[in-house]
Amino acid sequence: MSGADSLDFEALFEGGDVKAEEISNMWNEWNGARHGQIARWKETQEYVYATSTRETANDTVGGTEEDDDSGWSHSTHVPKLTQIFDNLSANYMSALIPHEDWFKFVGHDGDAVLKATRKTVEAYLQTKHRLNGLRTVVQKLIERGVIEKETVGKTNILRFTKEIKEGLQL
Repeated sequence: MSGADSLDFEALFEGGDVKAEEISNMWNEWNGARHGQIARWKETQEYVYATSTRETANDTVGGTEEDDDSGWSHSTHVPKLTQIFDNLSANYMSALIPHEDWFKFVGHDGDAVLKATRKTVEAYLQTKHRLNGLRTVVQKLIERGVIEKETVGKTNILRFTKEIKEGLQL
């Protein structure tokens, strides 16, 4: 190949080290800024899945004697957070995917609205959802959303750009 027909990678990535360093520094800064929130999410998760108080941040609170720093004299854990977590997760899941035939195809042209076409598309997508474990993925996302909510009490909000809104026709 002649020089005119080849791609000059050095010119394409000129200044790449500087750009990579800037991206790396920005990622480190953003990742470092979220460590406090990650610690709070981890603590919440420990309380949700705890089977005794020795597995939580309260494991050393309230010893029985002055010299004893072993924590409470008992390790009974009332899993109220687990109950709330399970109820929220179950309610969200039943609202999003209430049954196996939750997905309905709506065609926008003459051929797509035919019953045979609709049934074929629905069967194909249901098979893909089942084979790819969509229900499990949605369940994990719901559980993560229930535990990892913002500290001000609002859930995480998904904001659509103009292009996505137009694509989804919201």
